[in-house]
Amino acid sequence: MTDSTQQQRHPPKNKGLMDATYVSLRGLLCLLQKESSARKELALIFVSVLSFLAPAPTMTLSYALLGVSVLMLVTECFNSAIERLCDLVHPTYHKDIRDIKDMAAAGILILTLCFMALLMAFIADIVLRG
Repeated sequence: MTDSTQQQRHPPKNKGLMDATYVSLRGLLCLLQKESSARKELALIFVSVLSFLAPAPTMTLSYALLGVSVLMLVTECFNSAIERLCDLVHPTYHKDIRDIKDMAAAGILILTLCFMALLMAFIADIVLRG
């Protein structure tokens, strides 16, 4: 095997917790740099954390908002990875690739609707409690 072939291989997996953490943080940074939707979802996590400053009766809704906003960012990680992989495998338009991307995006839509419903319930709870 030549040196150039060895350089093209992927780095070995399972090198330890520190390496796994580094790779994961690098992936998160890549996501936040390249995907504006991920930055918006990170902002929703911040909003969810701020919801804990509300009066105690809304604490359950605050936890639900935080959980759904974190799930949105996790789903965005998978969605972005699927989209990039699809573009790499098949760079030209293909109906099946479009369908795959649309299915992955549907997960984000579902969680966004859940977040909006929880946010409306959260605001209604604060307004009704006066």
